[in-house]
Amino acid sequence: RVVSSSSMSQRIFSSVSGGTNLAQYYVSSTYDTDKGIEPNNYLDRFSGNANINMTPSAKIDVNARVGYVTGTTHLGSDYGLGAMAGTLFGSPILAQAVPLTRGYGFNVPPEVVWSVVDNSQELNRFTGSLTFNHRPTSWFTQRFIAGLDQTSEDNQNLNNFVPTEWKPLFSASAAKGSLLQDTRDITYASGDYSGTAKFDLTKSLV
Repeated sequence: RVVSSSSMSQRIFSSVSGGTNLAQYYVSSTYDTDKGIEPNNYLDRFSGNANINMTPSAKIDVNARVGYVTGTTHLGSDYGLGAMAGTLFGSPILAQAVPLTRGYGFNVPPEVVWSVVDNSQELNRFTGSLTFNHRPTSWFTQRFIAGLDQTSEDNQNLNNFVPTEWKPLFSASAAKGSLLQDTRDITYASGDYSGTAKFDLTKSLV
């Protein structure tokens, strides 16, 4: 029986841009899908970005940027219950002693791992920034930048309910399934202001 297969990665990208002398824009999106060498190891992710530049006057220009990423990564399992580890530590003696294991190490054949174990991470992230440049006079300029970064993360270690035919490979409690979940929500907000004044000190000292 095959314990792994060829992986596949695919990316779809699109973008559009345009504008006038007063405003320009750029918008893009990307979709990534990655199928690993095992059925429970795969990735689906979407990201989008938008950038707008505006120049309402010779003294003012504004830039706005936003970005968003969302996706779920299924990490598979290879720390004791993985197909590779089971192959490396397997033995014909084990197959004779417990036929249901088919000789794989840790008493769990690959198809059981793929069906029962699902380690995943769901990620959602938003980033945005606004930059404002102002040149009120020939000798003074000022700039203000505001930014926001929000991340939501959901990490799960899911063991599904074990089908009846595979229950002899698990303890009674493990066969009932389990879920370990760790969630994080992080927000960063920032602001920055700077002003620059230019003086000709040489003329002032003459």
